[in-house]
Amino acid sequence: MEESFWRQRWDDQIIGFHRDAVNPALERYADRLPDGARVLVPLAGKSVDMTFLAQRGHPVVGVELVERAIIDYFAERGVTPESKGEGVYAGGGVEAWARDVFDVGPSELGTFEAVYDRAGLIALTPDQRERYARHILSLLAPGGRLLLVTLDYDQAKMSGPPHAVAPEEVERHYAGAATIEVLERRAVIEEEPRFAARGLDWMDEAVYLITRQR
Repeated sequence: MEESFWRQRWDDQIIGFHRDAVNPALERYADRLPDGARVLVPLAGKSVDMTFLAQRGHPVVGVELVERAIIDYFAERGVTPESKGEGVYAGGGVEAWARDVFDVGPSELGTFEAVYDRAGLIALTPDQRERYARHILSLLAPGGRLLLVTLDYDQAKMSGPPHAVAPEEVERHYAGAATIEVLERRAVIEEEPRFAARGLDWMDEAVYLITRQR
C-alpha cells in the first residue's frame, strides 16, 4: 500500500473515488450476498455502502488505512462510535478498523461469509493485486461470496487510481480457489466525464460474484 499517497489524498480531500450515494451495483446485487452474512469491506474509506449493508441486516467490518476517513464516516452518519481498541470503532452496525488491510488477517478479524469490494482491487497497483487477492480469499470462509466491482480501460491513456483491471486478471487471481460469475459488464464512460476529460474514450464496469470453494 502507498500509505503516504492515500494519507495525502485524505488530508487534501482529493477523494473523487468517494460516492455520496450507495453504489448502484451494490443495490442491484446485494441480494446475492447470504442473508445476515458478516461482510468485510476492504479499503472502505467513508463509504455509505457500509451503512446500506448494515441496514440490510449485515454485521459490517470496514478496514481503512486512513483513520480520518473512519472518523468522518461516523461523524457524517451522526453516530458517536464506541472505541473497541486502538484505531477500532463501532457504531450503527458497522465496525471500522484503521489499519493497512495487509496487516490484519483471520487472527484479528475472523473470517467472513461475504466481502464487498468496490474500491479495493482497483485502488492497488498491478504488483500488489495478486497478494491482495490471496489475502481477501484468506478472510473469506469456504462457501463465502465476494461481490467485486472493477473498472477496465486503456491504462496507457490514463494512470490510476482507479487502476484498470481486465477480466483476465480477475480470472487469474481468483479462479484457482473460487468460482467466478460475471453479473454484468457495461460501458460507463458517459457517466464518468472526469475520466473522459483525462483522455479515455472507453471505460467498462464489471461486477463479479466470486464464491470461494476451498
